[in-house]
Amino acid sequence: MRATSNAARRQLSIGAAYGYHSRAQFSGGTRGGAFGDGGTANYKLATADMMFKTMGLTLIGAVAWREGNRAVGTIPDPTSGMVEEEAPSNGWGFFAQAGYLIPTTGFDIAARYSQVRGISDETKATTLADENEVGFGAGYFFAQHLLKLQADAFRIWESRLGFPMGLTRSGSSCKCRSEVSAHVSNAWELTLLGVSRVARPRHAIVTQPSNTARS
Repeated sequence: MRATSNAARRQLSIGAAYGYHSRAQFSGGTRGGAFGDGGTANYKLATADMMFKTMGLTLIGAVAWREGNRAVGTIPDPTSGMVEEEAPSNGWGFFAQAGYLIPTTGFDIAARYSQVRGISDETKATTLADENEVGFGAGYFFAQHLLKLQADAFRIWESRLGFPMGLTRSGSSCKCRSEVSAHVSNAWELTLLGVSRVARPRHAIVTQPSNTARS
């Protein structure tokens, strides 16, 4: 569902959606890895977003929510030899972004903040890791969207090993990523430079997360 309003030099778009995914075979519904016990999950999903444009200013925001229950499979854990139930990937997240096209120029600047939080309690766990992200971008439009050059840089904080962010040095990590890309029409995109770096505090416990928190 989406409603759009147009006024003089102003545009507003609002949308919302709800879904139900029965017997999902992956931890994120249609994404993520398969459940280790071989079972499925029934997920309820909801999302809403908005975009507002006026006089070169663009505001974009969205929120998403996912919660479900597991149907445990029969595949035993190779270490214990027993069927161990894997928790569903329950959680919610949002992002907010502001951009501004500088008048009489082709330059555009933008900033974004986003957050993901797992939903769990004493009776139900989640495999979704908490994550915060902040980023900045800039671009130049040579011929509107037909030919443009864009660059962005992001810093990402994510929780690890079940520790909340900010409460333990060994339970969180920080990622930095940057990218410069050129767009020619809507069919071609060339990434000129992409850099990703993971920064961990001293004495941090280095492990591979079971699930990424981006959705």
